[in-house]
Amino acid sequence: MISLLSALLPAYLVAMHSSMALMEIFGWGLFLFSCTQKFYVKKEFKDFPQIVVLLVLFFSVAMSLWLAPELRDKFSQLGFMRWIFLLYALYWALKEVWSDSFESRLLGVWTLSLALVGIYGMVQGLTGLDLTHSVSKVEPQGVGLWKATGFFSGSLTFAYSLGLSIFALALPSWQKLSRREFSVVSL
Repeated sequence: MISLLSALLPAYLVAMHSSMALMEIFGWGLFLFSCTQKFYVKKEFKDFPQIVVLLVLFFSVAMSLWLAPELRDKFSQLGFMRWIFLLYALYWALKEVWSDSFESRLLGVWTLSLALVGIYGMVQGLTGLDLTHSVSKVEPQGVGLWKATGFFSGSLTFAYSLGLSIFALALPSWQKLSRREFSVVSL
């Protein structure tokens, strides 16, 4: 089970740079296998540090949906809170498999996927070339530049995903790499 979790985590990380559907699939796979691992070794589910805060958030959202006028189906609105379960799964999976070798492998996969998607985004921004969609989602920006979408269908989704990934990878890279290597990776 641990080896499955250690394979799903890098796959989830690659999916974060390429596909919302794959993020959902790997995220819920992590949830399923993390819960299975917890039941298998009979560990408690209370070990997440912010359980009380997240439960209060979840119940306050549920209460506001119950009391507010219905603009959408309440169940689908409550479905937007699924990130809480995915956050738990990610925490449990990382806690189970974390080691120096796993960290090194994860940072390597992360850096490679970020670099490839970044290069693809730069090419897309300069040429407007869209290799992943049958109908191009890349819109002209003017003066020979294009709004890059990467592998996503929207430029803001791509920008958010890439920006968050760069920000999250910066500190581990700073700590692990020499200043010269960090400068090359940063470019």
